[in-house]
Amino acid sequence: MKPGLYNMSFDEYKQVDAINNSKLVQASKTLAHTLYEKDSNSAMIFGCDFHTYLLELNRFKKEYAIAPYGLKLTKKKGKAWLKENEKKTILKTDDAIAMIKMAQSLYSGNYETARNLIEKSEKEVSIIWKHKTEGELCKSRQDLLHRKLGIIADVKTSTNADPDKWFKTMLNAGIQPHFQPAWYLEGCKATPELKHIKIFLWIVFEVKKPFGISVIQATPAPIGEDDMVLLGKEQIKIILPKYIQAKQTGRFTGYPDKIIYGKMPQYYMKGVEI
Repeated sequence: MKPGLYNMSFDEYKQVDAINNSKLVQASKTLAHTLYEKDSNSAMIFGCDFHTYLLELNRFKKEYAIAPYGLKLTKKKGKAWLKENEKKTILKTDDAIAMIKMAQSLYSGNYETARNLIEKSEKEVSIIWKHKTEGELCKSRQDLLHRKLGIIADVKTSTNADPDKWFKTMLNAGIQPHFQPAWYLEGCKATPELKHIKIFLWIVFEVKKPFGISVIQATPAPIGEDDMVLLGKEQIKIILPKYIQAKQTGRFTGYPDKIIYGKMPQYYMKGVEI
């Protein structure tokens, strides 16, 4: 596929044979992790479903069916309903209610920054580019693209939208959130129409009461603050060639094949009285 901007479905995007952010995050653990797709849990599935509801409502209406409240899907009526909707993704009633309340929060007047960004941005824009030093085909998929303001943004769901706590949760889960702005902005830089894009944002929706929303900026870092994008770029610089070599040689190494001396982490030791 040629480098450029594309309006394609997510299924089409997944079929593009190119390096993406998810593979780099996996490779930051071990190269062996890149051989396997991450198992989806209920939180991830809910996040994907809400993503479709928020950004692709027409597709949501065609491809999803909300289970009627009180309908027991194991009973006769429930089985008949499932048969009628067998080609659709089934959404639990409680999940659908949560999504509606999350959207209501967006339009409550309390989160105008997030609402304006979502309403006035292009949605689901895919970028394909060739890496300037490695020569490999790369890809990213922007939830939101606001060309006039020079912004790309990604929608996230979480039990806690507090910026500090959300970021720490992501890091502790090994998700390497700072890789995403570094990689996505790399794609913009390599795409002539998007070279002016300099700002990456996360829009984080809480999935429970009070359904708060945060808009978190990754770039540029304020003076005196650590630049997470620069850190992501430097880490990717090391990880990317290793991943490419693994693909070429078929050697996807795991953890070191030796005995490792175990150490108590510093954050734990700070709170221990001896």
